[in-house]
Amino acid sequence: MKSSKIVSFLSFLILSVLIGSVFAHSLQVPPGPVIATVAGCGAALSFVPGLQLNILDVAVPLISLDSEAGCNIAGVSTDVYIALKNDIDAFPDFIENPANPGEVVTLAGNYTLKAGKYWIRVQSPQEMNELLGECAGSTGSKFIKFAGKAVFSKVTKNALGMAYLLNNAQCIVVFKDLATSNMIALGNDDLPAQVSSSANWGKGFEDEKGVTFSIDWAACRPQVYEGTLAPLYNEAASD
Repeated sequence: MKSSKIVSFLSFLILSVLIGSVFAHSLQVPPGPVIATVAGCGAALSFVPGLQLNILDVAVPLISLDSEAGCNIAGVSTDVYIALKNDIDAFPDFIENPANPGEVVTLAGNYTLKAGKYWIRVQSPQEMNELLGECAGSTGSKFIKFAGKAVFSKVTKNALGMAYLLNNAQCIVVFKDLATSNMIALGNDDLPAQVSSSANWGKGFEDEKGVTFSIDWAACRPQVYEGTLAPLYNEAASD
């Protein structure tokens, strides 16, 4: 009885070694550094140095992020651009074969709007607009949750009307980073950004007031837009 148990145990060990050898043979071991493999929605997976799994579609080498001298101000620009998702005829997509981490988040091409449709602009005072991106989700299911804010400093009829019309609207919203001039686009064809709005008349003469447009977007991958924003609505007699 004991000898049969020993034979069974040895057979199990031999089978385990064979399976492990087959699995190891299916892995590639390139001479380069840590590899981040990017697929589908853009989730990145980092593996052991020198090891790359052969199961996802794009391999991009990681790079060092070194400090640079010069101006590095925080914040986003005073202009925020909004287009309704249903007004867009064609959407840009990510670069097909990114060569570096920056290209992983870069959109190639332009937003093409339908005939008669346009981008609108919300102009704000300095240091009022805001854009945040935070990691959310359970372990193994992480994504980036973006929250943006565009503030129009007057409570006018047009501003109140826009607050009403954009409430719960599905949009593409573009912010501009002051330090890098990168345009950060929130929303895409499959998952547009959601807009909600509020108004504040303030209490005292010196209080901040205005209409605030809040933007929420949950996504796998940030979007840096390098195209144009056209056409843009311009009204001679605006607020």
